[in-house]
Parts: sequence; structure tokens; C-alpha cells
Amino acid sequence: MFELTYTQIMEERANKAAMTLDANSKVLQSLASFYNNLMTNPNFELRDHPACKSAVADFLVQLQDYIYDTQMFSERAVTLSKITADRKSLVC
Repeated sequence: MFELTYTQIMEERANKAAMTLDANSKVLQSLASFYNNLMTNPNFELRDHPACKSAVADFLVQLQDYIYDTQMFSERAVTLSKITADRKSLVC
């Protein structure tokens, strides 16, 4: 009985982690979109300033790295959840 309960807890944790990582990825994508739009906004006076362009470009590269990592971890959590569900069916 302990194995089944433990397996169910682990499956629930993996599902929660995947859901949280997906939400975080979407927030990061929204942030990247905001900065991309900011740099194309003609009302933003600093958009043509070289230091601003460079800083925003560097920030966007970092955001893309974080988005990729977050999506990769989310996919791993989903896979872990599937494996856990399979193990649960073996225990039952």
C-alpha cells in the first residue's frame, strides 16, 4: 500500500511541476514579447540608443535561454509523470 501512495504523491508532484513550469515559460515569453515591442515602438526614445539596444538584446538572449530551459524541464516533468503513472499501474 505504501508504494502506491508514494507513487501517487510523486505523480501529483510531477504534474504540479509541469504546470508551474509551463506557466513560467508563458510569463517569460510575454516578457520577451514586451521588450521586442518596446524596441520597435517609435515613442520609446531610447530605442535607437546603442547602449539600450545592446542591453535589451542581451536580455532577450538570456530570456530565450530561460524559456528553452523551462520548456525542457516541463517536458521532463511530463515524461516523469507518465513513467510514474505506468509504475502505479504495475503496483496496483
